[in-house]
Amino acid sequence: MNATVSDLPDAMSVAGADTPPIDARPKLPASDSSLWDRAILDRDRIGERLDQVLRGKGVLAWIRKSKPGEYPSYVLVDNWVPKTQLSERETTDRSSLKIIMKVSPYLENPIIYSAELVRQGKTLSAEYWALSDVELEDMAQFMIEGGRKPAFFRPRNSRVRRFLGAFFPPLIWSIPKNRVIAELRPNTLTAASALGVLGLIVGATSTVGGILAADIGAPPEGYVLGTLVGVLLLAAAYWISSRRPTYLSVPVQSMRTPRNEYLMDSWHVSVPNAGKDFDRFRARIVEAVSQLDPSIVVNVEVHQQLTPRGFEERERIVLSKEQANVHVHVYSFGRDAFVGWDGYMNWARWAETDPVHSRIEKGVKIDFKSLEAGLHVPTEFDLMELNALSELVHRAMVDEIKRYLAEREITADLDFSIIRGDRDKALTAGKKEQPAQRSRFRKAEPA
Repeated sequence: MNATVSDLPDAMSVAGADTPPIDARPKLPASDSSLWDRAILDRDRIGERLDQVLRGKGVLAWIRKSKPGEYPSYVLVDNWVPKTQLSERETTDRSSLKIIMKVSPYLENPIIYSAELVRQGKTLSAEYWALSDVELEDMAQFMIEGGRKPAFFRPRNSRVRRFLGAFFPPLIWSIPKNRVIAELRPNTLTAASALGVLGLIVGATSTVGGILAADIGAPPEGYVLGTLVGVLLLAAAYWISSRRPTYLSVPVQSMRTPRNEYLMDSWHVSVPNAGKDFDRFRARIVEAVSQLDPSIVVNVEVHQQLTPRGFEERERIVLSKEQANVHVHVYSFGRDAFVGWDGYMNWARWAETDPVHSRIEKGVKIDFKSLEAGLHVPTEFDLMELNALSELVHRAMVDEIKRYLAEREITADLDFSIIRGDRDKALTAGKKEQPAQRSRFRKAEPA
């Protein structure tokens, strides 16, 4: 969480001839343990627990998770239990579950779970800030066997309280609320608000008194003076609030940048006989691209997709540097091995939202903003980064493949030339296809 006003240094106190300048260049703080990373860990926990419970009941469901860089994080489950199968048709009992983890960084419970379960034409939905393993077990069991509504979708109040709440609403209102954290709750008692309230009371009382005095013929001078005092108090309140400085506070962003990828360059070959010893061959390629540069982030990612007759999962190595991503593919294909890479320009970034909360503290207004996946318009520097990364990966893969072929005395006429994309289009394609997205950073992209 960001520092409050009391923690902020006074610029004058740190200024001096021997003091280095404060780095005030625009940037967002980042961490690999942000709230969005916590949501990803929860996503993995939920997916693993649902898989364990369903497998324990003898069911292998299709469980898929949000892709790397896709926010908010989610888990989707499709479960088609066969009932009858004939040559002409198949009957299945279908159910599905969707759980979304939304991040609200300024609430006491910052991760909100939204769940929707569909089974036999009925839809259950609920949203809450806690989701236990027991509740996940209830959901998995309901998907297979039906029965009583899972606990997560039941009302948070007892039946007795709901019945009495129809006559005494406060009994319903006593449900615990996911409140804004204490240090961010609005501070309504300030000098400006006190003067404003006092001005309204004095002004309104004097105005009403003057009107009543005029009706009975009493002198209105005292009441006019009171009205004037009320107006002056309101003006003083406005003056104080208008001169109050405003600071902006944002939560720490995840090191995992949101993704909206556009294909730039690619390359692929089929390496003969590499499928015979595929695991060792793949390990060599992975090692070759994983040790290129410490500034390059390397991740092993599982990507899932629906095919015309089912689904599949494939593992790939993703190398990232700033807005450049290169996906490395190594797959067994009979006796051979498919090897290739795709270079992508990332058109997404973390961006600030409009203020979601405000607070007055020690004469300073703090506007608290959240983060969302926004549009990043690439520049020539991003293009250079992608060119350098893809060339580096390409050279490492080609060298390793040549060594592999030489060690095994395999003669093969492989094409190592890169399939180039349109450089001019690389800097305009995403903007044209996504006119609705924009960054919340002012002047972050050209007009």
